[in-house]
Amino acid sequence: MTHQPTSPTHPPPSKTYHLLPLLLWTGLWAVFWATILLGLERFPNSDFSGQFDAFARFQAREMLAGRIPLWSDGSFGGVPFVADTQAALFYLPRWLTIGLSAPFGFSYYALQLEALIHVWLAGLFSYWLVFDMTRQRWAGLTTAVSFALGGYLTSYPLLQLAVLETIIWLPLILILLRHTVRPPHSPFTIPHSPFPILTALVLALAFTAGHPQSFLHISYVSAAYFFFLHGQNGWQWRRVWGQGLVIGGVALGASAMMWLPALQFVPLTVRAEAGYDFVSTGQTAVNYLQLWFPSALTFWTPEYIGLTSLVFATFALLGRAKLTERNDPLRHEILFWFLLVLVAAWLSLGDKGILWEAWYYVAPGFQLFRQQERLVGIVALGLAILAGLGMALWWRPSPLQAQRRVWQNTAVFTATALLFLPLFLVIAAHIVPRPWVGQYLWQLLWSSLTIALLTATLGRQKSTVIPVLLVALLTLDLWSGTAVSIDRTPEPPRAIWPQPDWLTILQNEPEHGRIDPGFLFFVNFGEAFDRQSVRGISPLKPQLLEDFERTLPLSRLWPLLNVTHGLFEGGLPPDLVGTPLAEARASVIPGEVREAVLYRYDDPQPRAWLSTDPVFVPDEAAALALLAAPEFDVRRQVVLVQEGGNRAVTPTDQPFPLPQVSQIHPGRRLINVTTAVDTYLVISEWAMPGWHATLNGQSVPLLTVNYGLQGVFLPAGTHEVAVWFRPWTVVVGGWLSLLTLVAVSGWLIMQVRREK
Repeated sequence: MTHQPTSPTHPPPSKTYHLLPLLLWTGLWAVFWATILLGLERFPNSDFSGQFDAFARFQAREMLAGRIPLWSDGSFGGVPFVADTQAALFYLPRWLTIGLSAPFGFSYYALQLEALIHVWLAGLFSYWLVFDMTRQRWAGLTTAVSFALGGYLTSYPLLQLAVLETIIWLPLILILLRHTVRPPHSPFTIPHSPFPILTALVLALAFTAGHPQSFLHISYVSAAYFFFLHGQNGWQWRRVWGQGLVIGGVALGASAMMWLPALQFVPLTVRAEAGYDFVSTGQTAVNYLQLWFPSALTFWTPEYIGLTSLVFATFALLGRAKLTERNDPLRHEILFWFLLVLVAAWLSLGDKGILWEAWYYVAPGFQLFRQQERLVGIVALGLAILAGLGMALWWRPSPLQAQRRVWQNTAVFTATALLFLPLFLVIAAHIVPRPWVGQYLWQLLWSSLTIALLTATLGRQKSTVIPVLLVALLTLDLWSGTAVSIDRTPEPPRAIWPQPDWLTILQNEPEHGRIDPGFLFFVNFGEAFDRQSVRGISPLKPQLLEDFERTLPLSRLWPLLNVTHGLFEGGLPPDLVGTPLAEARASVIPGEVREAVLYRYDDPQPRAWLSTDPVFVPDEAAALALLAAPEFDVRRQVVLVQEGGNRAVTPTDQPFPLPQVSQIHPGRRLINVTTAVDTYLVISEWAMPGWHATLNGQSVPLLTVNYGLQGVFLPAGTHEVAVWFRPWTVVVGGWLSLLTLVAVSGWLIMQVRREK
């Protein structure tokens, strides 16, 4: 059977056919987010400000200086910025945001605007997807509003920017897959259509948005839909494998500059070992009661797509057999999305659902990520598509008797759910006590309005007024249901970031080593304020730092990591000696107040120093244990794992001139040093793969000293040592992506010329 559009006849729409629904969608989006768009309110203090805005500010500083930021000194004593996927370094819309905001300076408002434009794109892509399925524009608009303004995208994905900017590409990928799988005009295995290539490029773009878990969900849904569409077309296996290989190969090649560095770095972080207990967490099944009653059980409302949408989704499921011909592809679309919603909802429960354990062992990729409740994004999209399909069935000319029968069943189901679900809420309220009675009465109002409007128009000539009223009702429903969880802060975005007095004092200090802000601020402090910090909030914390913190007191950690300043509440620990510089009551996070003090560390260790007293140990465990031993002098001695290349030096008590360190930019330093004897240069930088060193212009081995720091053996004399970060994964990944894009561009140009 061939896959054809779903309506009996579909003459080409006029040029203005889509103008009204798209204008309506844009207007509803603008009104929904008006206070944010006008700068009257801002997104709340969250990961959006603490991580994503901080990362974007660092990236903007570096890129506007003409550099690709491979390394950042702003978190955890230094991290490979290029390998942290949530930094989204190669995400092209981020580059566009940075470029367009450059004349005004990159700001919090610019990043908010980027997020909201992605919400608008989510609606646009959802509209085109359902229109392509149904050839019905009001069906597309119903899906657009349900998904893009629904509880999922307006809850934590809006603040977890990488989640939002990854998942919104799924509807576009599905549109391109539909065009890819349509019957070919060529007998070749890989048709000359550009759609497989375009699908792969959008997949690659989605991966660079920075959330691998959401990309994993996208990949599974796309693969399932790809095979579903081919099943509709009779399984021409040469086309299936040909198109699949092209899509997978081009997507991998185009995104290599992102995933190859991440593969190298993630095993070196605290996320290297993710066991079953870590990744099996999910939400409870009772949360799906929030399909009807948003915010009744939790602060977030990701399950909610609006009661009007639920009514239409129910209408689609009940009307599937009665309102369509048996060979109508819409029947199969409804079944596919219904089954997908069920599977995703079940898997979102994690270990609380029986299906999860089996899925964990057979589905590649699910062993890597925690918080399976993020699959609610797939549930929300699936339900929104079902709502659009239900609207299409409602709009489609059908025998009045059959349509009335389906509507009666839908109304009975909706009324029954609204009457009996409060019993479950009473039980659930003992688990998660939240006020729900007022919300229940409000939902009765919305459902009554929807049912009354649809009943009044049943069997009558459809006009544009009806879907416009329904979509307006849906938007108001979503606004009232999700307004609590959006949590807008009533102040302009320029409130991020404040500049308290103590921060100005810190920035004017003559010593510019690293700062230890402790755990006072849930923010990537260094990236936000162009400082070097030993703390951060990214989930990809280096395992080396975790080992140091677990084993060493601050009196040893600070000298090893070149800490010169610290923030403390309640005074310095007794083993540290510091000079108080200023009270730090005002936080860098708006609205927070701290009882902290900014200290200057009185005895900091330089960023680079010389040692003629190496201690050789058999392995890394012994090296870490020695660093913690009271008899080990971290300011004079250096510990190395015994290897054939290590060289002994003669200990001396002579003082050495302090090496002069010049930071060219993050990830590159020049060190000028003079020594009268052979010695070891100790550099307070993580000895991670990708760092290189030269001695007077000649490449030299970069040693690992003091368990995880860099070192270089120096013969007597005057030297210039250069160290810089450029991992082979960035070079190889960059070339793979470039060659893939060049090859794809050449192929597309050839196809355009061939068509002409």
